[in-house]
Amino acid sequence: MQSVAQRRHLLKILKAGGTYFVLLFGAGFILGPLRILFVVPRVGERIAELIEAPVMLIVMIVAAKWVLRKFRIPPQLLFDAWHVRITASINWTRTVVRGSERRRVG
Repeated sequence: MQSVAQRRHLLKILKAGGTYFVLLFGAGFILGPLRILFVVPRVGERIAELIEAPVMLIVMIVAAKWVLRKFRIPPQLLFDAWHVRITASINWTRTVVRGSERRRVG
């Protein structure tokens, strides 16, 4: 059985993760329609997505720092989060490169 301290720790992590998700989902919910309504007609779909990506990256960083401070997440979890972030970046880069290669070939 889990101790009370372990349950509190797990609950704190789940609350932090849920808060981070809500912040990013909310930002995407706001930025998505703005991109589609105002940016896509002027510059096209792909360029509009590329314009939105750095904004979302900034939102991710700011939200992560705020959530970590607010919920006082222990440093050992930051190490794991860093690995997840690096893995996600590598996978995203591979996807973008493969997508651009397919457009050139096909």
